[in-house]
Amino acid sequence: MHISIGGTRYAMLGTRGTAEFMLDAQATPKIKFDLTGLFTLPADTAPPTVDLASWTEPTIVSHNNTPVFTIGGTSLVMKTAKLALGNKVEPRFLVGSEDILITDKSELFETTVNAMPLADFNPFQMAMNLDRPAVVLTHGTEAGKIATLNLPTAQMQRPGLSQSQGIKEWPLRLVPRAAALNSQWSLTLT
Repeated sequence: MHISIGGTRYAMLGTRGTAEFMLDAQATPKIKFDLTGLFTLPADTAPPTVDLASWTEPTIVSHNNTPVFTIGGTSLVMKTAKLALGNKVEPRFLVGSEDILITDKSELFETTVNAMPLADFNPFQMAMNLDRPAVVLTHGTEAGKIATLNLPTAQMQRPGLSQSQGIKEWPLRLVPRAAALNSQWSLTLT
Protein backbone atom coordinates (compact mmCIF):
# COMPACT_ATOMS: atom_id res chain seq x y z
CA MET A 1 0.00 0.00 0.00
CA HIS A 2 1.47 3.35 -1.07
CA ILE A 3 0.11 6.76 -0.09
CA SER A 4 1.50 10.08 -1.26
CA ILE A 5 0.78 13.16 0.86
CA GLY A 6 2.44 16.50 0.10
CA GLY A 7 5.43 15.00 -1.68
CA THR A 8 6.06 12.30 0.93
CA ARG A 9 5.43 8.66 0.09
CA TYR A 10 4.31 6.32 2.86
CA ALA A 11 4.34 2.59 2.25
CA MET A 12 2.93 -0.29 4.29
CA LEU A 13 4.05 -3.83 3.62
CA GLY A 14 1.90 -6.93 4.09
CA THR A 15 -1.20 -4.76 4.41
CA ARG A 16 -4.40 -6.40 5.67
CA GLY A 17 -7.64 -4.82 6.73
CA THR A 18 -11.37 -4.73 6.98
CA ALA A 19 -14.03 -2.68 5.24
CA GLU A 20 -17.62 -1.51 5.40
CA PHE A 21 -19.83 -1.04 2.34
CA MET A 22 -22.29 1.75 3.18
CA LEU A 23 -25.36 2.76 1.17
CA ASP A 24 -27.47 5.52 2.68
CA ALA A 25 -30.47 7.02 0.89
CA GLN A 26 -29.67 10.35 -0.80
CA ALA A 27 -25.89 9.89 -0.40
CA THR A 28 -23.18 8.38 -2.59
CA PRO A 29 -22.22 4.78 -1.81
CA LYS A 30 -19.03 4.49 0.23
CA ILE A 31 -16.48 1.88 1.20
CA LYS A 32 -14.70 2.60 4.47
CA PHE A 33 -11.35 0.83 4.88
CA ASP A 34 -9.33 0.24 8.05
CA LEU A 35 -5.87 -1.00 7.07
CA THR A 36 -2.86 -2.22 9.04
CA GLY A 37 0.59 -2.80 7.58
CA LEU A 38 4.24 -3.21 8.48
CA PHE A 39 6.20 0.01 8.97
CA THR A 40 8.65 1.33 6.40
CA LEU A 41 10.45 4.65 6.42
CA PRO A 42 8.65 7.39 4.47
CA ALA A 43 10.51 9.03 1.61
CA ASP A 44 10.35 12.37 -0.18
CA THR A 45 9.22 11.79 -3.76
CA ALA A 46 7.63 13.76 -6.53
CA PRO A 47 3.83 13.63 -6.28
CA PRO A 48 2.29 11.12 -8.68
CA THR A 49 0.52 12.34 -11.79
CA VAL A 50 -3.21 11.81 -11.43
CA ASP A 51 -5.30 11.24 -14.56
CA LEU A 52 -9.02 11.74 -13.91
CA ALA A 53 -10.01 11.71 -17.59
CA SER A 54 -12.09 8.54 -17.21
CA TRP A 55 -13.54 9.47 -13.78
CA THR A 56 -17.30 9.15 -13.57
CA GLU A 57 -19.26 10.97 -10.89
CA PRO A 58 -21.01 8.51 -8.56
CA THR A 59 -24.80 8.44 -8.39
CA ILE A 60 -26.64 8.80 -5.10
CA VAL A 61 -28.55 5.93 -3.54
CA SER A 62 -32.16 6.62 -4.48
CA HIS A 63 -35.39 5.15 -5.81
CA ASN A 64 -34.24 5.74 -9.42
CA ASN A 65 -30.57 4.76 -9.03
CA THR A 66 -31.00 1.76 -6.70
CA PRO A 67 -33.68 -0.32 -8.43
CA VAL A 68 -33.42 -3.53 -6.39
CA PHE A 69 -33.46 -4.13 -2.65
CA THR A 70 -35.02 -7.40 -1.53
CA ILE A 71 -34.85 -9.66 1.49
CA GLY A 72 -36.22 -13.13 0.90
CA GLY A 73 -37.62 -11.97 -2.45
CA THR A 74 -39.69 -9.18 -0.85
CA SER A 75 -39.02 -5.64 -2.08
CA LEU A 76 -38.48 -3.27 0.83
CA VAL A 77 -38.16 0.51 1.18
CA MET A 78 -34.59 1.00 2.41
CA LYS A 79 -33.17 3.95 4.33
CA THR A 80 -29.67 2.59 5.01
CA ALA A 81 -27.67 -0.56 4.32
CA LYS A 82 -24.22 -1.61 5.47
CA LEU A 83 -22.14 -4.74 5.01
CA ALA A 84 -19.31 -4.89 7.56
CA LEU A 85 -16.62 -7.45 6.76
CA GLY A 86 -15.60 -7.62 10.42
CA ASN A 87 -12.06 -8.85 9.77
CA LYS A 88 -9.95 -9.14 12.93
CA VAL A 89 -6.52 -7.82 11.95
CA GLU A 90 -3.57 -8.50 14.24
CA PRO A 91 0.16 -7.88 14.00
CA ARG A 92 2.38 -10.87 14.74
CA PHE A 93 5.94 -9.82 15.53
CA LEU A 94 8.25 -12.78 16.15
CA VAL A 95 12.00 -13.27 15.94
CA GLY A 96 12.65 -13.96 12.26
CA SER A 97 9.17 -13.01 11.06
CA GLU A 98 6.84 -10.02 11.16
CA ASP A 99 3.36 -10.35 9.70
CA ILE A 100 -0.04 -8.73 9.65
CA LEU A 101 -2.71 -11.44 9.87
CA ILE A 102 -6.47 -11.73 9.53
CA THR A 103 -7.19 -14.07 12.43
CA ASP A 104 -10.98 -14.05 12.41
CA LYS A 105 -13.99 -12.43 10.78
CA SER A 106 -17.50 -11.58 11.82
CA GLU A 107 -19.52 -10.31 8.87
CA LEU A 108 -22.76 -8.45 9.46
CA PHE A 109 -25.35 -6.85 7.18
CA GLU A 110 -27.43 -4.08 8.74
CA THR A 111 -30.29 -2.18 7.16
CA THR A 112 -33.12 0.09 8.18
CA VAL A 113 -36.34 -0.37 6.23
CA ASN A 114 -39.90 0.93 6.38
CA ALA A 115 -42.08 -1.44 8.37
CA MET A 116 -44.89 -3.15 6.48
CA PRO A 117 -47.76 -5.49 7.34
CA LEU A 118 -46.42 -8.64 8.98
CA ALA A 119 -48.54 -10.71 6.59
CA ASP A 120 -46.31 -9.39 3.75
CA PHE A 121 -42.92 -9.59 5.50
CA ASN A 122 -42.34 -10.76 9.06
CA PRO A 123 -38.73 -10.33 10.22
CA PHE A 124 -39.73 -11.27 13.79
CA GLN A 125 -40.94 -14.73 12.70
CA MET A 126 -37.91 -15.06 10.39
CA ALA A 127 -35.62 -14.43 13.37
CA MET A 128 -37.52 -16.93 15.55
CA ASN A 129 -37.25 -19.54 12.77
CA LEU A 130 -33.54 -18.78 12.21
CA ASP A 131 -34.46 -18.19 8.56
CA ARG A 132 -31.70 -17.46 6.05
CA PRO A 133 -33.29 -15.28 3.37
CA ALA A 134 -31.34 -14.01 0.38
CA VAL A 135 -30.50 -10.30 0.34
CA VAL A 136 -30.04 -8.56 -3.02
CA LEU A 137 -29.15 -4.89 -3.44
CA THR A 138 -28.45 -3.41 -6.88
CA HIS A 139 -27.15 0.13 -7.32
CA GLY A 140 -26.84 1.65 -10.78
CA THR A 141 -28.90 1.35 -13.94
CA GLU A 142 -26.38 1.95 -16.74
CA ALA A 143 -24.28 -0.87 -18.20
CA GLY A 144 -20.75 -0.69 -16.83
CA LYS A 145 -21.94 1.21 -13.75
CA ILE A 146 -24.01 -1.43 -11.93
CA ALA A 147 -22.98 -2.97 -8.60
CA THR A 148 -24.98 -5.87 -7.13
CA LEU A 149 -24.44 -7.01 -3.56
CA ASN A 150 -25.76 -10.54 -3.04
CA LEU A 151 -26.01 -12.43 0.24
CA PRO A 152 -27.55 -15.77 -0.78
CA THR A 153 -28.09 -17.06 2.79
CA ALA A 154 -28.21 -14.38 5.50
CA GLN A 155 -29.52 -15.41 8.90
CA MET A 156 -32.07 -12.93 10.28
CA GLN A 157 -31.30 -11.67 13.78
CA ARG A 158 -33.83 -10.17 16.20
CA PRO A 159 -35.21 -7.00 14.61
CA GLY A 160 -35.60 -3.66 16.30
CA LEU A 161 -38.23 -0.97 16.09
CA SER A 162 -37.70 2.73 15.42
CA GLN A 163 -39.37 5.66 13.71
CA SER A 164 -38.31 8.53 11.50
CA GLN A 165 -40.54 11.40 10.39
CA GLY A 166 -43.47 9.60 12.01
CA ILE A 167 -42.88 6.45 9.91
CA LYS A 168 -42.37 3.10 11.67
CA GLU A 169 -39.06 1.48 10.70
CA TRP A 170 -37.32 -1.82 11.34
CA PRO A 171 -33.58 -1.87 11.98
CA LEU A 172 -32.64 -5.32 10.66
CA ARG A 173 -29.43 -7.29 11.20
CA LEU A 174 -28.53 -10.34 9.15
CA VAL A 175 -25.45 -12.54 9.44
CA PRO A 176 -24.16 -13.76 6.06
CA ARG A 177 -23.81 -17.55 6.11
CA ALA A 178 -21.90 -19.61 3.60
CA ALA A 179 -23.87 -22.21 1.63
CA ALA A 180 -20.51 -23.33 0.20
CA LEU A 181 -16.92 -22.31 0.97
CA ASN A 182 -16.54 -18.50 0.90
CA SER A 183 -19.98 -17.96 -0.64
CA GLN A 184 -21.55 -15.83 2.09
CA TRP A 185 -21.64 -12.70 -0.11
CA SER A 186 -20.58 -11.39 -3.50
CA LEU A 187 -20.23 -7.99 -5.14
CA THR A 188 -20.72 -8.14 -8.90
CA LEU A 189 -19.84 -5.19 -11.13
CA THR A 190 -21.51 -5.14 -14.57
